[in-house]
Amino acid sequence: MTKKILLALAALTALTLCFSSCKKDNNKPTPKSEVKLRVEPKEIKVIVGQTAELTVTVQPADTKCTFETANADIATVSDKGVITGVKVGKTVITVKAGDATPKTVDVEVIEASTIDESRLLGKVLPQKMEEMRELFAPFYAPIFTKMKEQEPIVKAANEAEKWEFFKYTGNKDYLNSSIYTCRVPFKGEGDNAKPIDGRLIAQIVYAYGDEVGGPWMACFFLPYSDILFDEDPVVDPNTASDKQKESMKVCQTILMAYGFTESAHLIQYVDKQKNPTNVGLALYKTGLEGGSLQGVIMGEKHDDGKYGLSIEITQREPQKEASSMRSASELKTQYISSDLKKFQAR
Repeated sequence: MTKKILLALAALTALTLCFSSCKKDNNKPTPKSEVKLRVEPKEIKVIVGQTAELTVTVQPADTKCTFETANADIATVSDKGVITGVKVGKTVITVKAGDATPKTVDVEVIEASTIDESRLLGKVLPQKMEEMRELFAPFYAPIFTKMKEQEPIVKAANEAEKWEFFKYTGNKDYLNSSIYTCRVPFKGEGDNAKPIDGRLIAQIVYAYGDEVGGPWMACFFLPYSDILFDEDPVVDPNTASDKQKESMKVCQTILMAYGFTESAHLIQYVDKQKNPTNVGLALYKTGLEGGSLQGVIMGEKHDDGKYGLSIEITQREPQKEASSMRSASELKTQYISSDLKKFQAR
């Protein structure tokens, strides 16, 4: 009997422990997944009537985000994070996601008159070049030390000149927050796609981050037959062929059309090992806030062996020191849009 009682007590004790354990598990709160929220940029300027888009990263990825504006009379925000400037003023956008700490973005709406017309390169052509207006679509050169902050001004100014503005999205995340770009719009689709007009430049890259050696700008030309060369179009005049001497005159004319008129000289580019690469023809545009613009035009070798053109623009006072900046070919490989690469491959 005693043995049976002991066995019964043992069974009861085990059952009680099991019940207690189950009860404890049932009452244990389900752990919440921690939501992480990141919003860029933290400050943004947008022109009245223009839009700017926030970059929102949230984990888990399926967490719903909400956007609120403190003053819809100043700026509105869509459920996708697209901000629209309504009138001049300042407001705050608040972004929420799950139990993450809400993020705020300071928004300033500015007038389109903030655009400095003197920084629209090619807006005013030299005398006797106006008949070539279609070739030289103007584009905006911001104050280089404020290239990131002036993104909305660049966007508004270039879109007014029929450039298509877009943010770079590529395999390297740091590029997305370090550059933006404008390209010529195309009409038609697929193999029938063509530039909307006869402008020479196809794409303008604005780079401002330390990760990409900014600030600088690079302009890449469409591969029109009239500006494709069998030989490098910019070389040392002492070794230049007759065709190369003519092509250098073409290059100088292009820079002059965009307002570069002073202190012309050659720049020898070098690679990371300090070995000479291509040569660029440099001219300057002076009298601008932040320092003079240096425009360097150079040859860019294509896969078919022909040479096209590109322009590299920096902001500095005139100087004649050799540059160690990367060649245009390297820049193109890294930053040019896939759409333009497809066009150039045709």
